[in-house]
Amino acid sequence: MLLKSRPSNECRRWKRIQEALGYLPHYHQVGRVRKEVVFIPHEDDRRVWVVRCTITERILYFLKNGHPIKGDGRLVGPLVNRRRVVR
Repeated sequence: MLLKSRPSNECRRWKRIQEALGYLPHYHQVGRVRKEVVFIPHEDDRRVWVVRCTITERILYFLKNGHPIKGDGRLVGPLVNRRRVVR
């Protein structure tokens, strides 16, 4: 797992989670509630991530920075690119 431009304590936390579960979980967060999601292969995956919520079985579309295309909440996980401030 390569997490560029991430603090070392965050990388260590995700590595511990990966060792415990065997994979890197990602979540759909709405407020304080987090629901685990699974990535779905998609032909247009360079621009968006297509995920399926394991609890509600809904298909969700997110930009690479974690913001939803349609809907609410955001995508949380180690592969989500953070938004950059352009000055």
